[in-house]
Amino acid sequence: MKQILLSLLSILLICEIFSPSIAQGSLSRPEAAFVEAAAAEALFQTELGSLAEVKGADITVKYFGESMANIYSKAHEQLQTLAKENNMELPQQMANESQKLYDALSRLKSDEFDEEYMTLMVEAHTAAVATFEREQYLVTDPALKEWISAMLPVLRSRLQRAKEIFGVLSGGSLELYTGR
Repeated sequence: MKQILLSLLSILLICEIFSPSIAQGSLSRPEAAFVEAAAAEALFQTELGSLAEVKGADITVKYFGESMANIYSKAHEQLQTLAKENNMELPQQMANESQKLYDALSRLKSDEFDEEYMTLMVEAHTAAVATFEREQYLVTDPALKEWISAMLPVLRSRLQRAKEIFGVLSGGSLELYTGR
């Protein structure tokens, strides 16, 4: 599952960076690519969160999924506004790679789903925090910089909570993800 996620993130970033369809206003090409990648991830996380609400066996996973769906739905709306201000069109459906991962998770039994979903949440949010921290210093557009600054604490919080839930579900093997 980890290799699938890493491959997915790499493919999304490569596709977004070299996408010729970016019509932009004041955003630089890398900034526009970041917005597109963030929007694609927000769609994916919204759908996964909704799936966790339904599919999760543990009530904590269900609540976490609900919060993820709400957070990322709002993030996607904010990105839509930012994109519109910059003459960009954002994806309205998940990327094929994301859809495949979603489909694989949806086929799992509830008890298997919980641990796989929380593993994915730890991995995805670890990558997202690193990306947002990097972009925070690279981005020059004030609105995008403000959005990134507002999202970073949310991402860090969700990462911490994902680690806690994963630790409980896996019998305390949190050190896999904290390096401790």
